[in-house]
Amino acid sequence: MSSGIIIALICLALFVGYIVGRQSKSPKVDLVKDFGNNVAMELDVKQLSELRQLLNNQQKIEAIKLYRQLTGAGLKESKEAIESLEREN
Repeated sequence: MSSGIIIALICLALFVGYIVGRQSKSPKVDLVKDFGNNVAMELDVKQLSELRQLLNNQQKIEAIKLYRQLTGAGLKESKEAIESLEREN
């Protein structure tokens, strides 16, 4: 193998290790709601706090957008999740 390939593989391994280590350090909060297909979304405490802050500031649309960005959920599922979170407050 050439040294370029070896260096690329080492960099890839370091990157994957960094991502895995970073994800395991943040506490997670499970939001399991029935959105028609029982989608379970995981948000860390900081992300959940940010969503609640947006709701407290009457920024529901921004909260839905952020939820979609964080989870990859569709518009309907995101709206239902945010409305559920809104009812909890």
